[in-house]
Amino acid sequence: MRGAVARLLLVLLAPALTAVLAVVLTTAATAAPPTAAIVYDVGGKMDKGFLQLAYQGVQEVRRREAAALVEYEVPEPAARLEVVLAAAAQHTFVITVGAGIVPVVEQVAREQPNRRFVVIDGEADLPNVAAISFADHEAAFLAGAMAGLASRSGIAGFIGGVEVPPIRRFRAGFRQGFQFTRPQGRVLAAVLGTESAAWDDPFSGLLLARQQIEAGADVLFAAAGASGLGVYQAARDAGCLAIGVDANQNYLHPGTMLTSAVKRVDRAVMVAAAMLGRDAWKPGQTVLGLRDDGVGVAFDEHNAALTAAMRAEIEQLRHRITVGDLTVASE
Repeated sequence: MRGAVARLLLVLLAPALTAVLAVVLTTAATAAPPTAAIVYDVGGKMDKGFLQLAYQGVQEVRRREAAALVEYEVPEPAARLEVVLAAAAQHTFVITVGAGIVPVVEQVAREQPNRRFVVIDGEADLPNVAAISFADHEAAFLAGAMAGLASRSGIAGFIGGVEVPPIRRFRAGFRQGFQFTRPQGRVLAAVLGTESAAWDDPFSGLLLARQQIEAGADVLFAAAGASGLGVYQAARDAGCLAIGVDANQNYLHPGTMLTSAVKRVDRAVMVAAAMLGRDAWKPGQTVLGLRDDGVGVAFDEHNAALTAAMRAEIEQLRHRITVGDLTVASE
């Protein structure tokens, strides 16, 4: 008898159970994080700098289940277009990381207006492209101010990778910061090349750093991707100070790393991923600066030649920039 009743109830309730199951499945599907592509430019996501920070951002996005990011890497400059096209063929939302890839993204975005793109560390003016850049000059100003306080010779060196907007901002900010704390000081500035290979040539970075050291520079700031590793080594060999870039690179040569001018690329990836949400798309330019904790300088146990008084002065300058009392020019 009980079995018959149970079968009768199952028959009567089957439509309702089916409806409930459909709602659960639909809700689960709706709750699934949206999927997008992320493309790392030449250098790879384990470059100990800019791209590795982006990868850390990807990991954080995944941890928060904010989005499912499918990764693509550009093996060489000539492959940029092929990789971006492949990403766009599989995804309607594509995030790219690196200034060098921006022209390719602009080309693909014009050809595929139904795709949305976010470029990190670049500028673009298209309705289906959002651009996230950094106030590199603000971080570089603080690094330059530290260099001015720490330099014995009154001469600092700046070595960039390629003449692109972020490097111009780094150079301008570094020079202003150095001369702010060292009014009579000089900054020797150079770039390693005009092609993307300049970002991945530590030996050329080492040779150029040696030239600047021979010219009197005793603090060297490298904004040159993996090529900066050669600059840091040259500083180490000569007993000079070096300044890292993008990621906190102080640990690479403890004792000769003064600081690192940090760009929160991980935060930029999270900002980009958030644009996947409903009504969150924001084309145009977004700039992350000191006020947004998007840039800064690294303080840890590896900072060389940094006294408490120096750190206090740098913190005061950071506060002045943040509240608008001190303006740093980007060029």
